Amino acid sequence: MRRIKVKQVDAFTTVPFGGNPAAVVIDAEGLTEEEMQRIAREMNLSETAFVASSEQGDFFIAHVFTLGSFSEEADAHARHFAPAAGVREDSGTGSASGGMAAYLVHYGLVDKSSLVAEQGHLIGRPGLAYIDLEKEGNEMTTVKVDGSAVTVMNGEIFF
Repeated sequence: MRRIKVKQVDAFTTVPFGGNPAAVVIDAEGLTEEEMQRIAREMNLSETAFVASSEQGDFFIAHVFTLGSFSEEADAHARHFAPAAGVREDSGTGSASGGMAAYLVHYGLVDKSSLVAEQGHLIGRPGLAYIDLEKEGNEMTTVKVDGSAVTVMNGEIFF
């Protein structure tokens, strides 16, 4: 029987039960794609991250946003729906927030290289993502997404 350590964190927040709940498997080396899918289904969260070396990364991005926000700190408010993936509404989507920030800067809707995106307010899990952008001329070269996280559970999966 295998034992895999897993954490559940609330990302993009500094308080438990805020932000985006996500599972994190710290040492995912050697897990097959099928095993990762089974673990993700068992955790039953909108995201499960597997930390392992890789030549390629895959993710899905369905994101709507406005420049109006609840927080004075935020530059934009976003909502992310992915019903085809079993997620009615995601409370914090870092990958999509990075793309959204790049879009806002590229099209001149925001004139800054560091942005704050809020998400999750309308489903009772408010969170903030901090995005830093780097450009060379008109070309976006780097998008970095950061945020706080709070561990709310440590455990192991046996299979």
